[in-house]
Amino acid sequence: MAESAPPALAALDRAWDTAQSAAAGDLGTPRIGYSLSAGAETAPALVDRLIRGNIRAVAKTPADALHWLSD
Repeated sequence: MAESAPPALAALDRAWDTAQSAAAGDLGTPRIGYSLSAGAETAPALVDRLIRGNIRAVAKTPADALHWLSD
């Protein structure tokens, strides 16, 4: 497992950098995707925030995202 950690972390870093660029508006129109497991709770809360125009917070970690969506 140790040998797979560096490539996995590098991919995570690239994904994080891309997400930050998207949040800054550098990548054009944002698109939101989610898995079926997120459909019951996370997606409705996110769509509610979008409808209310309350998308100013940027989640830094998954824990931040969960906290933000639970407000």
